[in-house]
Amino acid sequence: MVRGHRRPERWARSVVGGAGSRAVDWSLAAFCIAAAARHDGIVRGVFVLGRLVPSYRLHQLAYHLGQLHRAMAIAGMAWLAVAAVLAVPSSPGVGIASAGVLAILAVMACTAGDRVRQSQHNRFESVHRFGGWAALGILAVIVPAGAARSLPPGSGPA
Repeated sequence: MVRGHRRPERWARSVVGGAGSRAVDWSLAAFCIAAAARHDGIVRGVFVLGRLVPSYRLHQLAYHLGQLHRAMAIAGMAWLAVAAVLAVPSSPGVGIASAGVLAILAVMACTAGDRVRQSQHNRFESVHRFGGWAALGILAVIVPAGAARSLPPGSGPA
């Protein structure tokens, strides 16, 4: 226990500075940006834009998209970890599901390292593809469940 605080979620909220209640939102936003940075249409659009600016090299644009993808994925994992810590006291199931998503994402991050990605590219691709879809499926259950819990009693669907 942290000195002066009896409940861990209160401590986590104070550490995050009041943004703890929005941790799931920030996590999902970061993951959407991470996925968009690797979307085929966006990558192609950036290459077209890169051809219009002669002083900027195309490989630099691709590198920046890769860095955006990595940074947003790490930020999404951090915000999801905060959300999981905050969810455990009120809903252990959501906390456990969030921990499962974090475990999947951690495996994805480990296989995305340069050494593994280059030497075992097919494994990297499979883990990224199936791990991403599995994490998305779990999040698709967690988010509506959390939203339903936050509604006032009796205000469900008609």
